[in-house]
Amino acid sequence: MKTIVLIFSLAIVSAFAPPQSDPNELVWSTWRRLNWDDFVKRTGPEELYKAYTYSGIRYDVKGIDGKAKFTCTPYFLKSKSWVNVAHQETQLLIHEQGHFDITAIYAFHMASAFKPLEVEIREFKEENLQERSIAIFDSIYSIMEQRQADYDLATNHGINAEAQLKWNRQIAQEIDSLMQ
Repeated sequence: MKTIVLIFSLAIVSAFAPPQSDPNELVWSTWRRLNWDDFVKRTGPEELYKAYTYSGIRYDVKGIDGKAKFTCTPYFLKSKSWVNVAHQETQLLIHEQGHFDITAIYAFHMASAFKPLEVEIREFKEENLQERSIAIFDSIYSIMEQRQADYDLATNHGINAEAQLKWNRQIAQEIDSLMQ
C-alpha cells in the first residue's frame, strides 16, 4: 500500500509566493512519466516484491484574497521508491506508473471535495472547517488505499498482462475525464 502524507497549514500568504522545489520529489503530471532512474533505491533478488512506488497526496490550505484556497499535490518520493535490479522491465514500470496515476486521480477527487470549504477565512475559522478538511482527506485517503490494493490484486502486481492492460485503459480514461 502507498503511504499518504498529510501536510496541513493554514496561513495568509501571497498568491505569488514561489513554489518549493524538492529534487527528491516528483509532482505528477500528464507529460512526465516515471522512469527507472526515479527509483533511487536498488534491491537484490532476495526481496519479496519487484518494485515499490512511494507516492502520496499533500494538501495545503492558504488564505488568498481573503478566502481559504486548497491545493492538492500528488507526488512521488524518489528516495523511498525502489526497484529490484533484476526486474527493471517496461511492463513493471507501467504498473508502477499506474500506482502514481491512481494517486493523482484521488488528488483530483480531493481537490473537488475541498471546493465547498473554500470560503472566507473568517468563516473557515469560525466553522472549524480545518477538522472537516481532515475528515475529507482521511476518507479519500482510505478509498485510494483500497483502490491501490485492488489494483495490485487484480493485476497480480503487474504480472497479469491482460488485467494490467484493462487497468491501464481504465486509469487513462479516469484521468482524461478528470482533466476536462
